[in-house]
Amino acid sequence: MLKSLNGSTENNIYKPIVWGVVSGLLSIFAVMLLMAFVITKIDFTESVSLTLATIAIVVGTFFGGFVSARLFKRRGLFVGLITGLLVFMLLVIISLALTGSSISSLFLIRLIVVAFSSSLGGVLGVNTVNRRKII
Repeated sequence: MLKSLNGSTENNIYKPIVWGVVSGLLSIFAVMLLMAFVITKIDFTESVSLTLATIAIVVGTFFGGFVSARLFKRRGLFVGLITGLLVFMLLVIISLALTGSSISSLFLIRLIVVAFSSSLGGVLGVNTVNRRKII
């Protein structure tokens, strides 16, 4: 269990992380659909396709980290990092189950990029102020 600064156990960190993981996966799916449409119109090489997939994962983990930290309202770096790592682990498990192949050489690079993007999303999610005009 995670403990807050005053020592009490926090059970409410799991719900924002779950929402962040779900929103991250959905945004990855949406970006991949958009990129699939573009790929059908323009012929790309395999290396470009791998780059586009990495971009989709970065956008999704950034958004997932942003959402989870925005909901949790504190510890943006930590919450974003945990969200991004969970999304990445789920994608690796799904990829290994569907393709049956081993982990590629880009695994470590993608892991570092995902950790950075989801942490950045978490920091920005905490530090973004909800600006409502009071009349």
